[in-house]
Amino acid sequence: MLFDFRSLYRGLYLLFHPPLESAEYQSWRQQFLRDRLQITLNIAFPVTIISTLGIFWAILENGTQVTQDILSWLGDASVVSRLRMQASINAGVAFGLLLMCWGLLRSHWGKRQPTIIFFLISSSFTWSDMIVGTFLGIPSVPQPYFFLVIAVLIPVHWRLHLLTQLLPLFHYLFLYRLLGLTKIGQREFYNYNFVPDLISFSWVGLTCILSVYLYEKLKRSEFELQRQLRGAIRAISHDLKNPALGISVTLQGLLLRSDRQISLDRRILETLLAGSERQIQLIDSLLAVQSVEAGSLVLHCQPLDLSSLVNDVVEDLSMILKQHDVTVANYINPNLPMVNADKIQIWQVFSNLLSNVLKHNPSGTQVEISAALVQRRNRQWIHCRVQDDGIGIPATQLPDLFRLYTRGAKAKRMPGLGLGLYLCQQIITAHQGEIGVFSQPNAGSCFWLTLPISSSLNQS
Repeated sequence: MLFDFRSLYRGLYLLFHPPLESAEYQSWRQQFLRDRLQITLNIAFPVTIISTLGIFWAILENGTQVTQDILSWLGDASVVSRLRMQASINAGVAFGLLLMCWGLLRSHWGKRQPTIIFFLISSSFTWSDMIVGTFLGIPSVPQPYFFLVIAVLIPVHWRLHLLTQLLPLFHYLFLYRLLGLTKIGQREFYNYNFVPDLISFSWVGLTCILSVYLYEKLKRSEFELQRQLRGAIRAISHDLKNPALGISVTLQGLLLRSDRQISLDRRILETLLAGSERQIQLIDSLLAVQSVEAGSLVLHCQPLDLSSLVNDVVEDLSMILKQHDVTVANYINPNLPMVNADKIQIWQVFSNLLSNVLKHNPSGTQVEISAALVQRRNRQWIHCRVQDDGIGIPATQLPDLFRLYTRGAKAKRMPGLGLGLYLCQQIITAHQGEIGVFSQPNAGSCFWLTLPISSSLNQS
């Protein structure tokens, strides 16, 4: 298909059903909106005064010429007085609305409801003159450049921007027609300029809405990354502090003995060593992420027997797998073609995937690892699956599963920084392969990945 309607539907759904906004982001947006409303008012007051003085100066200084021009253009002398009245009322209404908003913004109610003040300020620029003109029988065209000004000054709440655009557009397209306001004097209002004006209005409006929407999306992502970073710092502090604290307590207990020479029990040495190894693993994970982010992940690819590698990984993790009563069955056919991969990095991938099973599933979980030869993009690949019968993964977590510092609900009570799956994705991507997951709650999970087979085999 040239056009994917499902992608369009998914995009529209996300547009009108955004992800839940954090309390921190909502608080920031509320304060940001209040600050920008104050800036807008500070700009709007002098602009309104100067514009009003300019209009009245043109009328008073060149009144006769203005009258003649209007008569020649519209062919109705009564329109002149109504236009002058409209200019006066517009100035009064705009200045009155701005003054009211200035007072409301300083009130307790206004500080809690800045969105209403935003609507009033926006309407004073984009809609009030059309309402006044309707009562005086003078239709007017919306001025889209006001939308640009408001979008630049207040780039939040895109739905409010959309509302303040749709109201004058509805007024222009339908209300004038319903009220019979289709002429200004003897001149048709909906003339040959109607379509160009409508196109200009629509393009400017859509540009403003899109810019505000993208800005809000960027700020939400920024707050989410800050939240993840704070969580990572807490996890790092906790996971690095605990082994160090255990070592410190053990050594302090030994120093309290009165003996000049202290003999150590083997169990104490094993505890100290385990704590030190845990610290080294955490530091290595952080260094690995730094290397990936800096683009300095270097691969040393070679023909690799995937079945043999998986057996070695399972053997290496056999003790911890036994402790959790997790069984791993390697169904990878040893006769499959070798993959072209970095042994250390792919070892890390399978180790992380199996460790992920341990963190998120109960004792007794069974894991099956299988692989098959597939043809994709005019090339042969090994498609590998790591499938378990555990508790599964909620659908809400799947889109973010491979993001940095993402951790499941159960894993948050266990050591770790949420780096494992992120590193798996980066390693597989560096091999030009792909990685993903299928999962349903209470139905287990299936992580899959693809690796290229050895180049010599591809050529043959």
